[in-house]
This record gives sequence, C-alpha cells and structure tokens, in this order.
Amino acid sequence: MRTRIFLLFCLFTGTTSYAQTQAEKDSIAVAIDSLELLKDDKTLSEVVVTAQKSLVKVDLDKITYDMAEDPEAKTNNVLEMLKKVPMVTVDGDENIQVKGSSDFKIYMNGKPSNLLSNNPKDVLKSMPANTIKSIEVITDPGAKYDAEGVTGILNIVTQSNSSMGGYTVSLSGNVDNLGSLGGGTYFSVKKGKLGLTGNLNASQFKSPKSDYSSFREDLKNHTLLTQKGWSKYNGTYMYGYGELSFEIDTLRLLSVSYNHWGGNATGESQRDVRLEDASQNILNEYSQFSKSKNAYGGPSLRADYQRSFAGVKDRLLTFSYNFNTSPDNSSSDIFTDDKPNNKQWSDGATDEHTLQLDYTTPVNNIHTIEAGVKYIKRINKSDSEFLVWNEVTGDWEPRLSDNDKFRHNSDILGAYAGYNVKLKKWGFKAGLRFEGTWLDAKFERNEAMNFDANYTNLVPSTTITYQLKQGQTFRVGYNLRIQRPGIWYLNPYRNTSDTTNVRFGNPNLDAVKYHNFTLNYSFFNPKFNANVNLSYNFADNTIEQHAWIENNTTYTTYENQGKSQGVGLSTYLNWSPIQKFRIYGNLSGRYTNIKSKQYDLQNDGFSANAYSGVQYTLPKDFTLYGNGYYGSPYIQLQGKGNAYYGYNVALSKAMLKKNLVVRLYANNPFLDKRKSTSSTFGPDFYSENFNSVKAQFFGMSVSYRFGEMKAQIKKVTRGISNDDNMGGGNSGGGGNSSQGGGGQ
Repeated sequence: MRTRIFLLFCLFTGTTSYAQTQAEKDSIAVAIDSLELLKDDKTLSEVVVTAQKSLVKVDLDKITYDMAEDPEAKTNNVLEMLKKVPMVTVDGDENIQVKGSSDFKIYMNGKPSNLLSNNPKDVLKSMPANTIKSIEVITDPGAKYDAEGVTGILNIVTQSNSSMGGYTVSLSGNVDNLGSLGGGTYFSVKKGKLGLTGNLNASQFKSPKSDYSSFREDLKNHTLLTQKGWSKYNGTYMYGYGELSFEIDTLRLLSVSYNHWGGNATGESQRDVRLEDASQNILNEYSQFSKSKNAYGGPSLRADYQRSFAGVKDRLLTFSYNFNTSPDNSSSDIFTDDKPNNKQWSDGATDEHTLQLDYTTPVNNIHTIEAGVKYIKRINKSDSEFLVWNEVTGDWEPRLSDNDKFRHNSDILGAYAGYNVKLKKWGFKAGLRFEGTWLDAKFERNEAMNFDANYTNLVPSTTITYQLKQGQTFRVGYNLRIQRPGIWYLNPYRNTSDTTNVRFGNPNLDAVKYHNFTLNYSFFNPKFNANVNLSYNFADNTIEQHAWIENNTTYTTYENQGKSQGVGLSTYLNWSPIQKFRIYGNLSGRYTNIKSKQYDLQNDGFSANAYSGVQYTLPKDFTLYGNGYYGSPYIQLQGKGNAYYGYNVALSKAMLKKNLVVRLYANNPFLDKRKSTSSTFGPDFYSENFNSVKAQFFGMSVSYRFGEMKAQIKKVTRGISNDDNMGGGNSGGGGNSSQGGGGQ
C-alpha cells in the first residue's frame, strides 16, 4: 500500500526516480501514513476543457483549410469562405485567384466537374459552406494530375459523415434587400454497406442598374468615341448532386454519382454612342438598346471502382469513367434608335468521355509509388446565326459566315509515374507524365478551313520539403504545366451585342507550356499560423487577348502571341490570442511582364490583393464578424483590369443546441456604389471603361441541421481529374459562360 501511495506522490510532485535510500523511503511513507483526509461536501463547479483545432494543415504538396472547424461556415456560402483559404483571393466581381493568378482549376472531391469549371461564381455562392469538410490548395500538382493548371488546384471536399442506420440533414436559406434569394438542402444517410449523399440548391439573383461610360481615342484616324449608359440583369440558378456508395466488402468499393446544374440569365442595357472628329464635329450619334439571354448547364455522370489490399495499407487500384456535357446557349436582340437592328444566337457545348486507371502502393512505410493511364475524348461544337433587319422588306435576313458551324474534337492520351519518400525531416516527390494530343477542327460551311494537329509532351514535376522543427516546414518545387484552350477561347462565334465592341474566339489556338518554380515556408502553432509562398513562372507563345480598331469598331479575339513572366508573393496569417478572438488575412502581390513581338506590344506592372477580417465570439452563442478587402488592377498585355474594394459585417446567433443558426449581414453599409476603371491600349488607340455598381445591401441567412452523425460513408480515394482544359475569360477557373472567346 505504502509503495502505491509513494508512486502516486512521485507522479504528483514530478519526481523522476524512486527514493535513493531505504531511510528516505521509510520517512516518506511515515509522513504519508500520518496524513488525515478531511471530508468536504462542497461540489466543484463544472470544468469545461476546450481546445481550438488548427484550421490549416500543411502537407507535402498542398495546404488544407478545415472548413468544418470554422464557426462562420455554418451560415455562410462557399464563395465567402473561400476568401479565408490560404493563398486564395476573391475580388469584388467574385473572380477567384490563387497566388494572385487566375490560371488554376477547381475540383470537388478530387474530381473535376462542369458544375464548377464552367460557372464557379454562381455555384460556390449558392453552395452552403456547412456541407463542406475542407478546401485543399494543391500548390504543386504532381504527375498524376493532367498537365494544365498553372498555379495550382482547389479541391473542395464535401462532408461525408452520416449515422449508422440513420441520417443527417442540413437546410439553409438566404435573402437580401436587392431581391435575391436562395435555399437548399444537404443530406447524408448510411445503412449497412450503402451510403447516399445528396445536395440540392436553387437561387434567384437580381442585379440593380449599374452605370457605365467609356471613351476610346483612335490615334490613327483622330476620332473620339464616347458611350454612356446602364445595364441590369437577373436570373435563376440550380444544381443537384447525388452519390451512391456501395461497400462490396472490406476491400472493394463501388460509387456512382450524378449531378445536374444549370441556369438562365436575362439582361438589358442601353447606351448612348457618339463619334467625333478632332474638331469635335459629330460624325455619328445614336442610342442602342439590347436584350440578351443566356442558358447554360448540363448533367455529369461518374462511376468509380476501388480495390484495396489486405495487409498493405494505402495500396489502391482504381478504375473510373466520367461523362460531362456543358451546353452554353446565348442570344441577343439589338435596337438602334428604337428600331430593330440585328439579332443573333449561338448554341455551344463540350461533351467529354474519360477513362482512367490508377495504382498506388507504399513501400516499407517510407516510399510510395504511383502510376496510371488516362484517355479523354473531348468534343467541342458551336452553331450560330446572325440576322440583320431589312427595313424595306420588313423581315430578318441571315448573314451567313464560314464560322457558323464549327467542330473541334480532341483525343488525349496520358500516362504517368510518380515516387514519394519521407525520411525523418525530409520529404521528396518526383514524377513524369506523358501526354499525347490529336485534334481535328472542321468548318461545315467551308471545308477549306479544316485543319488538324498532333503533338506530344513530357511533363516533369518535383517537390522537396524539410521540416525545420515541429510546425515549421520549408518547401521548394518545380513543375511544367500546359494550357489547352477551351471552347470559350476557340469558338469563332462573333458576339455583337455591343456593335462598337465585337468579340470572338480563335479556333487556331495552340497549347501553352508554363515553367513554374516555388519556394514556400509555413509556420503553425495553436495561436498563430503563417504561410509564405514565393513563385516565378515563364512561358512563350501564351494566349493573350488581341484588340484592334477597324471601321470605328473595336474587335477582340485571342492569339498565341505573348511571352510572359511573373514573380508572385502570397502570405496567409491567422492569429488567435485568445480562444474567442481571431484575426486573419490573405495578402498577395505579383509583378507581371508580358510582351508580343507580333504586334510590338509590351505591358508590365505590379498588382496586389488583400483580404482580412476579425471574428469574436460573444456570450449567449452570438458571434460577430468583420471583413475588408482590396485588389489593385490586374495586368494584361493590352491594359489593366478593374480594381475592387469593400467591407462587410455580420452577426450570428446559434440556437437549439447550435443546430439552428441565424445570421444577419451588411455589405458596404456606408458605401452606396463602388466605382472601377479598366483600360485597353494598342499601337493606334487607347480606351477606358468606367463602371459604377450598387455596393450596399443587407441580408439574412438561416441554416438548420438535424439527425445523427456516428459513422462515415466510405468514398473512393482517387478518381478522374481532368484539369487539362483552359476555361474562359479571366474569372478564375474558367468561370465565364459567354460565347465567343469568353464573351463580354
């Protein structure tokens, strides 16, 4: 008995060794025997032990933001939460950038989806953040990924929890004073070997009138074109997702998923146009009114079979098939001085079939080997028509073009091999990927324009990490990435909804190779997180916009004309001095230099983005939020984009055991309108556009969650990731649904 008490005494006092002499042991034992324990009927108050889990985790080739641990995710949408993710910024126009660049891809559960790649703004804005488990920023894509995606990949991992023989359901809704509203549901259920996860969201958005003005100086013909007007739009959006998972046995898993997304938007705009000569004499003056419609969306079907192996953890064999279709249809009617002028329509689409086989196996718990093969059949097509009003006959007359019916088919074969090793504080990852592309372009109205092209590429990648000490990691990497133009860049359809600014794509575009070098340092402890990333990339023959003036009209298309290089610095900071208070920020800056020998053009400059915020937990389950953001104009070959800025505040209240959360928010409560300026220049012209949009609005969101959560639905670890296709416009991840090389 004495020995047991003495051992407890040693543990309590921190003594590290047994007493040195028998006399010491006896004296301590006597002292303990003489102790008298007094009875006290007082009850201690409840002691709650809490610990704040780190929101950010750093791995060999990625950074993970734990969305499930952020209380603001309970009532916010994914687009808003994305602003907090390291090395990610979302500007005032809701364009997404990674490390200050728009050259990246977005996945869901490790798989590409037309749901995200074609319209990320609306999808992520309507997706409840409480359905998301984490967001991964894959900063150094390895050989297993397709060779496209210059600065990285955003992988959105959805919640997979469900109850054993039960379910969990989340309901959400939001409304604001501008007339926008939305609602959705997320559910997950498991019974035995079957698991089902689903998500359904619908929203209606309205944009109030925004003011617009511009001027363009034609330095060659000495004319000045000025425009002034307004625009507005509204529309609906919905998407649904369902995944059925079946555990055949402990080693084999089959999953099938289906999603369908889509929406439509209608817009109206009016502008007064004036053309003057150098003496301010009016050469032309008219008022133009336009109505436009855009319908987009389509289904996606996917099937995965995964085989694991007894006795060898993390050894996986996966076979996958994926089908995507992404139609994108638009039309517009133009009126000049209240009379019909022209109308046009375009039906564009991309259909894609993919087969993939992947294998990965660990060796001695230190090494990992991975390999795979992949085949993609991609079919791009566009049908369009342009009609002009004939005042004499009182009818519409078609103006046929060789570009009215266009087809662009690609066959892509890829194979990769990779090797990873972890040795104490060191980590090493290397891989090599082969890609072969065979494409065929056809113009049904003029077969003489048909062409084909074949090319192959070897794509290396490597990453080295070193753990300086616990929570501190240093990483250096290199990879070669490829950009292939998508239908928004290739589509030759001419968008003339603004007759003074005509846009169209270029079916003759080639792929672009980017060389990327990165240095990264991360520091994480329970109170302070920091990540600093320095990158440099360069490329020849880059795809750049080309704008010129012809017959008092500005034409814009895309060409392989650029030689670019850039240096970027991104930082992420998160400080929690006390558990209830948190300060965070995403800061990034970039220097870009772009040249075009073909047109003797050059532009360079610095751009910066900043997003910061505070979060404070109040008594009675209230939480207060405040955020602010700023972005300088981004650099293009022939100009600069719009700057953005703003702020928002929010207050949330959790009720019913924190299952019901109500959130009130105000965006720019003391800023009625936000103004921005963009510019475009060429050898013989200069133009500026001025926009003023409604910045102030107020809203409310509600979310309610019920059901049990005791087990997880098992999901396929690996699958298809088609990140080889370049999206449209500058919206980050290809978020542009307009026709003709990215639309307007």
